[in-house]
Amino acid sequence: MRATLIFQTRRGDHAVLRREKVVKTEILRIGRGADCELYLPDPRLLLLHATVHRRPTGFWIEAAGEALIGIGDAQLQTAALQPGTKIRVGPYSVSVEAVDGGNISLTVELVDRLGDGLERLRGSASASLPKLLLSRRQWAWVATCCVLLLGLLAPLAQYYLVSSKTPPTGRELALRHGVTPGFDRLWLTGPTSSAHSRFIGNCTACHASPFSPVANASCQQCHGEVHQHADPAIHPAADLAQQSCTSCHFEHKDNAGLMAAGSGTCVACHGSGKTAVTDFTSAHPSFRATVPDGKGNMGTTRVALHGAGPALEHSGLNFPHDRHLKPNLRTPAGEMVNLECGSCHRRGVGDAGFAPIRFSSDCQGCHQLSFDAALPRRKLPHAEPDALRRFLEDTYVATVVSGEYAGADLPARDVRRIPGGPSAMEVPERLMLRDWAVARARETLNSRLVRGQCGECHTVTDAPAGAFSVAPVQMMDRFFPAARFDHGRHRGVACESCHAATQSFTARDVLLPDVGTCRTCHGGESSSQKVPSTCLSCHSFHHQSAPLAAQRP
Repeated sequence: MRATLIFQTRRGDHAVLRREKVVKTEILRIGRGADCELYLPDPRLLLLHATVHRRPTGFWIEAAGEALIGIGDAQLQTAALQPGTKIRVGPYSVSVEAVDGGNISLTVELVDRLGDGLERLRGSASASLPKLLLSRRQWAWVATCCVLLLGLLAPLAQYYLVSSKTPPTGRELALRHGVTPGFDRLWLTGPTSSAHSRFIGNCTACHASPFSPVANASCQQCHGEVHQHADPAIHPAADLAQQSCTSCHFEHKDNAGLMAAGSGTCVACHGSGKTAVTDFTSAHPSFRATVPDGKGNMGTTRVALHGAGPALEHSGLNFPHDRHLKPNLRTPAGEMVNLECGSCHRRGVGDAGFAPIRFSSDCQGCHQLSFDAALPRRKLPHAEPDALRRFLEDTYVATVVSGEYAGADLPARDVRRIPGGPSAMEVPERLMLRDWAVARARETLNSRLVRGQCGECHTVTDAPAGAFSVAPVQMMDRFFPAARFDHGRHRGVACESCHAATQSFTARDVLLPDVGTCRTCHGGESSSQKVPSTCLSCHSFHHQSAPLAAQRP
């Protein structure tokens, strides 16, 4: 609505002064509150006395709470406003001058002044200090002495005469910090945080000397592993070794001041530059994941998740997620299984991340690594090629001697023995068996069966002497080292909501979401429609490797 407010004042010479004000609002509030559009500064009115609404049937005035409005001799809670209507709102007369669609014009006049009654009331209620036995100066000195006694001398006496001599008992602590406080509590600026609640009653644990700020050494008695925020050699301005812990961490403000939860401190430095960050919703760069660089030296590189092409990594593995997530997969035993993300990715310690994937527990149920049809019960270990070669040589020797191996390529002479009987093998036979086992192991290791099984998941290349080598596997346990993500707190969200594993046919795909996926649920610090998220929701502050205590003077 558009309301024209005309304030009318009558003077003794019968002159009328008019002052006009135009406001645009959905609801016109009337009262002595400073936020009212029609502000009427009279103590006989409520802070919000009445409101004017526009309805389909026209304009209506409605009294707030237990207040009443007068029309003629009637006292009403609500009334329609028509041109010519006169309403009494406390000592004011409000007249409706005109109503035109969404516009209304009101004339306001104070018709019932307080008069001399208020002055008489003020005069009878006034009291002066000279009438109370002492002068103003003397009363000021009395008040000063009381403040010094209760606020300074009494707490000091309690500290030096009682608290400093014997540690307080449990009852004394309960009295001091419970219903009956001690004098020293007068100095507390607020309640102790829950993290430091065990120090209640032991002020010297942090305040080593009276009337002195808390020293960093007191904090480091418990927090000795706190690290720098940035490398001081690169960012000298961010060197925390020269700063006080209490410049950021405020005690005696309950839990609100112990750790700065807002993003203002971070934005002060990170709010400008090439990758400026000011708000998670409107100004946060695309995520960059730390992945293996594929150069064979276990190094890493960073790739953007929202670049010109798909983000790729070089872990050394060949693993198609889409094939393993198809329904009704057949196991070597002939059973039908349906794998899901949790079949391999199991929650780790603390429920925040995941435990490492192991071949023995996560892969070997289907990939059993058979190597010789003559030894169907024997399986290769998941190991390097040299270890496989030694395993095969020892296995062939042992199975031939025990009679388990029944292949057609046995040595020319019978080198087997009766089970439980003494070995009758002579030196030439032993050498012959050993040479045969070495040759058979080399042949098996380079067979299509073994190389094919290794190459199904690994990158296999030829090596000298007819052998092969397997590229090292480098699997990342954290793709965002400078951030943290708690999978346990997101357990109600389906894995496919963030990781497109069912559409990935190569292990080189970086199956991580970009910032846009997070923004579907998370908003900025002041967000009301989504989860409010600050910088510290995902990032740690003291994340540098060097402990801060070792760098402080």
